[in-house]
Amino acid sequence: MSFELRVEFAGLCLYAVHSDGNRAAVVLPDARKSATPVHADGERGEPHAGYLRFDLANLDLPGMGAGELQVPAGEVADQTADSGDPLYEVVHRLGHKRIDFGLAAATPAPLAVNLALPHVNQFADQLAPVAGVFGAAPPPNGVLARAVVHGGTLTGTSSTGKTWSLASVLHSQSLAQPHGGAFAGFALWKRQLDLPGLTVTVSNFDGSSPIRIPLKPIRQGSRDVISLKVANLCAHNPLEWSEFSLHEVVSHDLDFKWIYRLLAPKQGTYKTALAGAELPFPRAVGSQAFGDEDCVGGRIDADFTFE
Repeated sequence: MSFELRVEFAGLCLYAVHSDGNRAAVVLPDARKSATPVHADGERGEPHAGYLRFDLANLDLPGMGAGELQVPAGEVADQTADSGDPLYEVVHRLGHKRIDFGLAAATPAPLAVNLALPHVNQFADQLAPVAGVFGAAPPPNGVLARAVVHGGTLTGTSSTGKTWSLASVLHSQSLAQPHGGAFAGFALWKRQLDLPGLTVTVSNFDGSSPIRIPLKPIRQGSRDVISLKVANLCAHNPLEWSEFSLHEVVSHDLDFKWIYRLLAPKQGTYKTALAGAELPFPRAVGSQAFGDEDCVGGRIDADFTFE
């Protein structure tokens, strides 16, 4: 049986793209209300909420016969760049957890990466992932959750085309040009799999206390789909229900500063590296009054070995 796996990553995520060309780590900074709210430059961050979501219609409960779980599936159209909108959504709140999609042991497959996100290597090459961020015991005030995607495509595309710019104050060349682009508020990982289903495991970073979620494909138009969402969004409406106002970034994406919890200067401290400047964050280029989707994440080229 063949199906399409779709995993949407939304909001504050750092994508570490591995040099082997087959995988990328997705790390969510801990931006909850319980986290230390003050960033390295003294700015106070707004709280976010992180979760894993899936469609109840995808749940494959052991011992349950066909048709016993009679709930309609949410629509996931071919042309959508997200995980759809489930009618019955199951939400697992994240807190210092590892998400395993069960594909690490599969035959290596190329991962095509096209992320329209701020590229740390280009505007802040003095930074690298914090020591231990990929280990069995990451810094307690840093990582909310992390996952690895293997093979397929990982794509982020801005829905509005609004352009942003980040200062290069953390670049080794002091006169480097600002880094800019039409950044996306989410990314979509897609992979075609020849499997009857998939078991997603949520555990502690060291693999202990696993929670296993068995999922089965559901028919969507002409294809079978398993669709999930991993989000780290502003806490006032993190599930993005349309009945409430959605967070829009109009001119400054200050929430981007949470990403620096996952990064550190290669030498010295943020205080010395910044020399009184503010942590770089996306600023709207020119007068663009319309808002963009929720806060953006970032990309860094970095190898990791926590698997």
